[in-house]
Amino acid sequence: MKFESLIYRENEETAWIFLNRPEVMNALSMKLSEEIVAAIEIVKQSTKLKFLVIKGEGPNFCVGDDIKEMIKWGNANDITRRCRYYQNMANQLEELDKITIAAVDGYAVGGGLEITMVCDFVIATERSKWGMPEVDVGITPGWGGTTRLARLIGRRRAKEINLIGALHTSKKA
Repeated sequence: MKFESLIYRENEETAWIFLNRPEVMNALSMKLSEEIVAAIEIVKQSTKLKFLVIKGEGPNFCVGDDIKEMIKWGNANDITRRCRYYQNMANQLEELDKITIAAVDGYAVGGGLEITMVCDFVIATERSKWGMPEVDVGITPGWGGTTRLARLIGRRRAKEINLIGALHTSKKA
């Protein structure tokens, strides 16, 4: 399969997905999301691959939804379908029978943070920033991030992040 919004590579037992929209901080478009799902399926079907590494091209991992595209999502039913698609993408990644690693540099916020939460391991630079800024404008994380976050860091800390929405450094995260 030819990808336009991501770079897919294999090296021995490791598959690499590079989110390749650096001009928009690797914001998730529908096209990129579909390509991530297709790449996960390639990895899933492989008998030789044991690892999947996800990384952002350029200075950021992923800033979540592409806001310019999000404005065009349409009515409530369209938005619900889109959120369910993202939930499915996250679930596929979380349930993948390979070891998954998020290699984070720069921002991992919103959907970018949610991608890291479904990976088995996260490796991050000191300059990385984490958060769910969508809560600042009244949007609830839509991929299941609220419950995943509570499982990972505890209910009280997850509530703090979901209510405040502030960005956190790698050291604090």
